Amino acid sequence: MQKHALVIGGTRGLGKETVKQFNEEGHKLTVLARAKPTDIDHDNKNLFYIEADLNDESAYLKRILAAVESRGKLNYLIFLQRYRGEGDCWQGELDVTLHATRVIIDQLKNGYIHVARPDSSIVMVSSMAGKFATNSQPLSYAVAKAGLNQMVQHYAAELGPKGIRVNAVSPCSFIKEESRQYYLENNELHELYQRIIPLRRMCNAKDVANVISFLCSEKSAFISGQNIIVDGGLSVINHESLARAVESI
Repeated sequence: MQKHALVIGGTRGLGKETVKQFNEEGHKLTVLARAKPTDIDHDNKNLFYIEADLNDESAYLKRILAAVESRGKLNYLIFLQRYRGEGDCWQGELDVTLHATRVIIDQLKNGYIHVARPDSSIVMVSSMAGKFATNSQPLSYAVAKAGLNQMVQHYAAELGPKGIRVNAVSPCSFIKEESRQYYLENNELHELYQRIIPLRRMCNAKDVANVISFLCSEKSAFISGQNIIVDGGLSVINHESLARAVESI
């Protein structure tokens, strides 16, 4: 039976890579984004795009529910969105990352997601910024990601009896299509990442999409409420040891 995945934010970066991978695996895909990509394969009947802004609750809910009713119940629900507006990033990040995620799950959890199936899964893409302080993102981003981590535990406990698993994926900085050229042109930074990451290479979008795919499969049938860190082992290194290695002390 073909599985149906709803991807929230699937037209750029990790979202685009995740949609590509799920498409190659033969899944039916419904993708919500602010705008459709320009390179849509109109012959691909498995792929359907919904245009909606996550700041417009009535519009995105109406379109999501209509798509699920017409295309079938969901097996997988994947959240990859983040705030990219021009206004107050604090309120915007909380609205787009946290509020929209809660509203969509609460609307879909009763009747729109297959239940009592080992591969019924919700995945939220979080970040290492949800655990560690960072100066590369605003406070609003870190707070929203930390909130997602708590939301994963809440919904894993609530929806587990229905047979729906809920997990998070937290990647470190990773190379995606839009940033590849930046890292190729900044050899010093690229080499630093390669030196400090135990696996001696940078993460890429496919590495993260592979974990999302795993969590949306029967192979992860008894995993729920977890935050899977995808960082090549970087976070297990003591910070003092890491600082000394960087400074060659």
